[in-house]
Amino acid sequence: MPERDRQRPLSIGTRSRCANADTWCRFLFLDLITTFADRHKRTFDAVCRTFCTTSASRLSINANAAVLNADRFPFSIRRIIMTRIALPTDDQIPAASQPVVDAVTKQLMTTPDLFRIMALSPNVLNGWASLQGALAKTLDAKVRDGIALAVSQMNGCQYCLSAHSYVASTLENIDDDEIQLNRKGQAGTPKTAAAVAFAKKLMETHGKVSEDDPRTVRAAGFTHANIVEIIALSAQSMLTNFVNNAFETEIDFPVIEVAIG
Repeated sequence: MPERDRQRPLSIGTRSRCANADTWCRFLFLDLITTFADRHKRTFDAVCRTFCTTSASRLSINANAAVLNADRFPFSIRRIIMTRIALPTDDQIPAASQPVVDAVTKQLMTTPDLFRIMALSPNVLNGWASLQGALAKTLDAKVRDGIALAVSQMNGCQYCLSAHSYVASTLENIDDDEIQLNRKGQAGTPKTAAAVAFAKKLMETHGKVSEDDPRTVRAAGFTHANIVEIIALSAQSMLTNFVNNAFETEIDFPVIEVAIG
């Protein structure tokens, strides 16, 4: 932007009505525009076009959103626009939430936006962490991952699908074929398949499974206690699914499409 424009505020008069959306975004984020490209650019481009076109319409100016380039916006601004809730910075995270956030950050080498959102309520974050810690002692890690993938697929949670696919492949060494099967409510081994299919059925029926469904899980080698654990693991995944779906959390893992190819 020319130096003279930086020194003089834009007016909403006759002259300003010829401004395009790019000009107005430069004005709105005058001191924040930088060159920054990442894997979210394509999605963010669309959001910016909608945002600027709507703003321009309300200001009765001639918006040309097609010229907007999302690379000019820093990641911090993109996150504000892309997520429906203000994400706390590291300094804004409540002290009572900090231990859990630190543990997650240490494991993943970053602080996922999901945990920044849940950190807003220490009771929610610490409640989730307590449940996570207890359920981590149940079943097998690959079964737990399979349940999370099946439930997240049923709830259409792209954030959780991306996160669980990343964790499953990176930390649990689960191959892509198995991840795809899990998302469909299936698995490569009969026992895991029974647990994952039951989790999917829980979502399909809102928990009102048939009398035969628990019997099928028992026949695969699970105990009654294990069935309760499958239900609890499914509910745990639903919590994060609903948080991410409600706030449209910006995906900070390698993005997985909800549609299964």
